[in-house]
Amino acid sequence: MSDQPSLLDSEQGRRYLVTVAINLTHNTPLAPTAFEHELLAQFVKGDLTIEQVEIRLEASRDA
Repeated sequence: MSDQPSLLDSEQGRRYLVTVAINLTHNTPLAPTAFEHELLAQFVKGDLTIEQVEIRLEASRDA
């Protein structure tokens, strides 16, 4: 295991990861919806883990 901190460990790191993902998907069919943006914002703040985001996305698709 690495002794270096993960980008997932800080709000700044999570914001960086989400920004990269959004930029990569901009103007593509993979660009996040408004609901997905809200989940990502909660993830960045640390209110949700990435696993919780995934669960909510799957639940919204099943609804």
